[in-house]
Amino acid sequence: IKDLSLEKSISRSIAESVGGKIFTFGSYRLGVHTRGADIDTLLVAPRHIDRSDFFSSFYELLVAHPDVTDLRSIEEAYVPVMKFHFKNIEIDLLFARLALQSVPDNLSLGDVD
Repeated sequence: IKDLSLEKSISRSIAESVGGKIFTFGSYRLGVHTRGADIDTLLVAPRHIDRSDFFSSFYELLVAHPDVTDLRSIEEAYVPVMKFHFKNIEIDLLFARLALQSVPDNLSLGDVD
């Protein structure tokens, strides 16, 4: 997110602090998953990162990662997702953009503000 922020002409000082987080949710988050089940994850990004960035720049990072296999981008689905295996663990990765300049370190999925 930092590198993409710099590409979008965000100042270096702001790009250093824009942040981003990945959360788990679903059965894994609830602790009721079974062996071999996928892990549902959500990438939360600041407002200047959009869905096209997720499906292009972030996709390219995953393609280049040696522990990522079977990467599939399903951009036109009702719930757009990237599916892949990370060290043989199946991951479903969704994207959310916040209407904030940065993603705070203390952000939680339970935040309603």
